[in-house]
Amino acid sequence: MARLFVLQPSPSKWKPPIPVYWCPSFGSDKLNVDSACKGNPRLSGGGGVVRNKEGVVLVAFSNFYGEGTNSIAELRALQNGLSLSVDLGLSDLVVNSDLVMTVRMVNQVKCNLWKG
Repeated sequence: MARLFVLQPSPSKWKPPIPVYWCPSFGSDKLNVDSACKGNPRLSGGGGVVRNKEGVVLVAFSNFYGEGTNSIAELRALQNGLSLSVDLGLSDLVVNSDLVMTVRMVNQVKCNLWKG
């Protein structure tokens, strides 16, 4: 006999869902990356998705990076996504990242996270 379980969140902790949508890249393939860090520095990971011009997912990925900062994890997710895009033969790519520091580093072709 099957049992039916109903899960109800406590009213104080429940939050309404946030709609998520994908914005087309207007004629280019698109790479979206994101990362997470459980503390800073702590355990981190990242991933992303590559879509074609029509929004069809070509590849999605996620990785555990171990100890690190959120900035390093975001850059590693970006590196992984770009490598996969090259492997797919993509050359005209729009890239989205939600970490402002990552976007600035890429646009300035300068990274201050490594010493040397």
